[in-house]
Amino acid sequence: MIIKSFNRLDEGTLIQIRSLEQAVMKQDGERNEVYLDASLHFNNAIKHTFIAYEKDQPISVLHLFLPTSREAELCAMTLPDYRGRGYFSALLLCAGKELSKYGIPDILFVADHRDSNKSLTDHLGANYDFSEYAMALEKNSWHDQSQDNGIRLIKTKFGDLDTLTDISRAIFGESEEDARSRIEKSLLARTREGFAANLSGKLIGMCYVDYEERDPSVFGFGVLPEFQGKGYGRRFLSLIIRHLFVRGAVRVKLEVESKNNRALNLYRSIGFAVSSGYDYYRMAVKHIYNG
Repeated sequence: MIIKSFNRLDEGTLIQIRSLEQAVMKQDGERNEVYLDASLHFNNAIKHTFIAYEKDQPISVLHLFLPTSREAELCAMTLPDYRGRGYFSALLLCAGKELSKYGIPDILFVADHRDSNKSLTDHLGANYDFSEYAMALEKNSWHDQSQDNGIRLIKTKFGDLDTLTDISRAIFGESEEDARSRIEKSLLARTREGFAANLSGKLIGMCYVDYEERDPSVFGFGVLPEFQGKGYGRRFLSLIIRHLFVRGAVRVKLEVESKNNRALNLYRSIGFAVSSGYDYYRMAVKHIYNG
């Protein structure tokens, strides 16, 4: 076994990962593709992808998503014929060393609802933390029923950075450092587009759209707490959806925590339907070495 680690994925490595992923899905059933874009990572120096090879063939892949320094979201996959031979354990040890080097305390294992997660709890000692739904809205089934209540859709720009940082902190409870870093990276990324909800000259909401995959994904959506429950969020999201469908999208995607009933009800009422679900299991990085 040879293990290679990466903080940047070239085209050849991306093709290898996607090919392995297709082989895994052929055996296990269709899944959403692993999100490999690292442009939102808080530190570009951290190695985020680890691949185990046998005779130049990729056998197992572990990928980390690192938007903040508090935790790393982990997805992994191994070719069916090579499971149970220690490939994942070897990759996890390498990832743990890298996370320890940068002082990242926790790992969040991302597991599909349809899979048994017994090994995460019994073998690794990870504890269930929360669940998340992936949702999708099809163009041919959407009817805009939002009312014009004064919300205007505008594109965000760097001049809005301070205001957007304050909005993000108020909505999501982030630190100023994490909020500013995420917004800056979103504004700079060529595959993302940022929007704000403008009400009588005041920015009251924010949202980003990721175009990395075939279907655009909405993320970081929200309105200020004092403007929630008044129809502004519905109108804001509806304007974004209209924009995406007009520019050619046939499906819009987003993700939401299962316990976020306010957001879940809003998305469902607009027409989004659950397409899949994920459970997140948390474990301290230090336990990788003494588990």
